[in-house]
Amino acid sequence: MRKRKALLAELAPAHAEKAAHMLRALANSHRLMILCQLVQGEKTVSELSLQIPLSQSALSQHLARLRQDQLVATRRESQNIHYRIADPGVMEIIGQLYEIYCTPGTGEPNQHLNRSESVAPQPTGDQDEKSR
Repeated sequence: MRKRKALLAELAPAHAEKAAHMLRALANSHRLMILCQLVQGEKTVSELSLQIPLSQSALSQHLARLRQDQLVATRRESQNIHYRIADPGVMEIIGQLYEIYCTPGTGEPNQHLNRSESVAPQPTGDQDEKSR
């Protein structure tokens, strides 16, 4: 058991770096929208451009970044390049983000996510007295 814990402690920084690398790629809203489309299956740049409001050049640049980060893979068919999600972890993360931020069928943010009201600090009695 101790050997396993020691091994996990040694691997943790590498896992953290891999996760941080993936999250950096997902931190861009355009790349996130691309991945959301690719969750549905393999697509070409032309198919993606119908769903994502970017120029084909910008879309290709984002796809190149996702490919460089090994989050998407490609397959060439004639003159078309088909993109698909290459990392199963991406599928899981996109699924979680969808559950948290989107209402099924509408794509609208869930009402319960307006956490600013529930987590905002409440004024204490001392603050009320100072403002009088």
